[in-house]
Amino acid sequence: MIAAISMVRNEADIIESFVRHTLSFADHLFICDHNSTDNTPKILDCLIAERLPVSVVPLPDIIGYEQAEITTMLMQAAFEMDFSLVIPIDADEFLLPDEDSIKLRPFLEELPTDNYYYLPWINYRLLDENTPFKLPKNCLREGQSQNGNKIVIGINLYQRTNCTISQGNHSLRNLNGEIIPGILLTGIHMAHFYFRSGEQMCSKNLVGWLSNVCKFTRHTVYAWHWADVFYNFSQGRKINIPHCDDCMPATIPATYVQADLKYNQLACINYMSNLLSTAEDLAETICEQNFLQKRILITVVILFTGNIKEFIHTFKNMCDSKYPYIEFIILSLPQKKHDIEDLYDYLKKQPDSLDITLLLEDTVEALFKALGRHVSGAYIQWLLPGATIPSNKFLCIGAALTNNPKPMFICHLPEFVKADVSAIYAKTVFADKGEKFYLWLRDCGIDESYALTMPLFRREIMPPLQYLMPCFHDGTFHADVLWNSLFPKQEVLVTI
Repeated sequence: MIAAISMVRNEADIIESFVRHTLSFADHLFICDHNSTDNTPKILDCLIAERLPVSVVPLPDIIGYEQAEITTMLMQAAFEMDFSLVIPIDADEFLLPDEDSIKLRPFLEELPTDNYYYLPWINYRLLDENTPFKLPKNCLREGQSQNGNKIVIGINLYQRTNCTISQGNHSLRNLNGEIIPGILLTGIHMAHFYFRSGEQMCSKNLVGWLSNVCKFTRHTVYAWHWADVFYNFSQGRKINIPHCDDCMPATIPATYVQADLKYNQLACINYMSNLLSTAEDLAETICEQNFLQKRILITVVILFTGNIKEFIHTFKNMCDSKYPYIEFIILSLPQKKHDIEDLYDYLKKQPDSLDITLLLEDTVEALFKALGRHVSGAYIQWLLPGATIPSNKFLCIGAALTNNPKPMFICHLPEFVKADVSAIYAKTVFADKGEKFYLWLRDCGIDESYALTMPLFRREIMPPLQYLMPCFHDGTFHADVLWNSLFPKQEVLVTI
């Protein structure tokens, strides 16, 4: 089986064409979406809804990155799933045969998997760059391939060398960082549609350079073609359309010429919107890093109700958090003996570096009295059995609580409601006294139990933590008690 892997960002104008073409020769396409701010995620969702074999890995909390790290991760995941060939490919690249008689899929299937292969990398241009992108019949191409090549990797070569992919997907490196020799293929090549429109070129270069600086600083040898555009733009100079050297007419084999695509209405590029979104993300990252340096402790309260599998799911989710300053307090009303023993056995296996306190009491009143004595965190996260939260929640919401003194708690909406936030018109909104937010959640059909797990609370709202006791009067959680007693009386900051 053949897997293609790709890292994309703000590729709305070409992503549908890329996906459909790539799946003409690959069994599955693994895409890492690096915080796209255009319609790229929407188009991918539409394609997945068609049941196309596409898996999307979002990375909304990463701004600066090294592309090689992520493509290597995708390659490793694909080989662990027993794909025999992996092809790293960018969204503006289309694997094509040199001649009509060569069919991509049979050609790739005949490649021995104990090697990896170089592909010529050739610049292509559309004849009409004012129309929505689709792989055309007639276009332009440069006569010579670019410096560098693209690669195809066999599983046996990977298992033998434990290789990594270099920046730009141009070669493989061994564990010592040395380039592994590859075999140059003839008969197929990678068509690189690097320029599709002025808006697309501005977006790619401006956003790309900011991300590059975030990872490598502005004093770097990487991607200076992005820097040239960025600095010319910042000086008010016109961004020139790149010249296509040594251009010649080219004809795409009929098998791969694309008809009209389905999602052209989403295929727009707004370079200024993408630039401003990237700048906002970078500013947010600085704020979060400043918060991280303060080492503010967060108390995570996890309820244990006897279901060890649900508890382990939630506990592991918290251990994957990107925030390192956490204390765990586990609350348990009297359970069956073997249930408590399972919990004891699991907690004993945890590393000593984790700060874990287990509270066992005979009554709810005694349990909450003990809880009040043990909480040390400035902020408190409650979790019901089986609950999960985003790995970056404490970093972004903790920073917001620290820098915004007014709201007593902040709710981070669960992932599944992000598809419909029409009633909340921005990334953040203050819901007056919480009642409006509660009504909005109810109208959206969201379970009231999220009232406890969505917020990150200030400790000041909870002394001596007695207000939650009525929610557990019989040992189970009652969301309506929390909503009625707390949310209408307090202002809440909602984040999306």
